[in-house]
Amino acid sequence: MKLRHHSVLLSGLAVLSIQATWATNISGTISSTLTITQNSQLTGDVTCTVTGNPCIQFGASGIELQLNGHTMTGNGSRNICTFSAGEDGIFTNGQNAVSIEGPGIVRRFRQRGIEVTGNDSIVKHVTVLSSCLEGIVVAGHHNIIKDNSIARASVGTNFDASIWVQGTGSHVILHNEISASGAFNGIFGSAPFPAGGGQGIFVGIGGGTPSTNNIIQENNSSGIPGSGLFFTAGSTGNHVVRNQFLGNLIFDDIFDFFNAVGANDYDDNLCEVSRVGSSSINVCEIPNISGHKNPDEEDN
Repeated sequence: MKLRHHSVLLSGLAVLSIQATWATNISGTISSTLTITQNSQLTGDVTCTVTGNPCIQFGASGIELQLNGHTMTGNGSRNICTFSAGEDGIFTNGQNAVSIEGPGIVRRFRQRGIEVTGNDSIVKHVTVLSSCLEGIVVAGHHNIIKDNSIARASVGTNFDASIWVQGTGSHVILHNEISASGAFNGIFGSAPFPAGGGQGIFVGIGGGTPSTNNIIQENNSSGIPGSGLFFTAGSTGNHVVRNQFLGNLIFDDIFDFFNAVGANDYDDNLCEVSRVGSSSINVCEIPNISGHKNPDEEDN
């Protein structure tokens, strides 16, 4: 499998990772926002008690944060959340060419798990759980969201997404696993179930701020109350390749109703129902993509 763009960016980030030296070790309780200006790493679990602001934010470009298998826990809870503006787990703060790398867990933050607002940055191998609004927001341009797991996003409201793709675009959303977005406000049998319209991958901002020319490839966004993939009006030029969108409830598995047929490119996506263009063209296919391939795995 080859990506159509971003080879230079990926190469540059690999060099950055090899050359990293750790200047800041992080563990224990964080009670006021920690701003990192050098390469930093978690050396233990983090409990974040900051209110109204991010737990960790970047203060310089070209640096990285390694989670090293540890967990960051915010002020929220597992299944419900009372929104508190500004309470992100990790905020890139408009810095460019930064890296957030797992394995590790970012959970229970009362705004977003991770918010990327600069350019040419990467988030990979991170698990994001139980965020009030979105699990991961990616703004700016030329950012990569790769090999992450996001579950129980939007537990405080009804329509927020696991991954919200904003900015001018040209992002790569690759090989992420998404499940169970939406507020838990009902009972089915003995278990809570998500209600409302939580989305899997949401592209653009409703009301006229689109995100264009993104690559959305080899993701699994299934079992979502809203839709697996939702495009806003004007979010065009996107390449949607070899994803799995199944079992989504309120909207279709792929919902691209507001753009003309052909405005976005679909190839080899496994889904059941889709709605593309006002004539509701179905772009679902039935390729055998159960168990996603690693990005560097070749076809047999």
